[in-house]
Amino acid sequence: MKPKFLELSDRIIEKIKEGELLPGDKVPSENELIKKYKISNTTARKVLLDIESRGWVRRIKGKGTYV
Repeated sequence: MKPKFLELSDRIIEKIKEGELLPGDKVPSENELIKKYKISNTTARKVLLDIESRGWVRRIKGKGTYV
């Protein structure tokens, strides 16, 4: 079974591929991910770091994460 953070990363990347999240759109914040998926802040941080490292989003300090 896949780690939780990878499942969520894949889900967010899928939304980008399907056009649900478009370039320039804001991706849910760590806190939004924590509330929506009932995950720890460590897991939420890993999700955002993973999709950034795969090149799907860019994190802007103090502003958020964008497609």
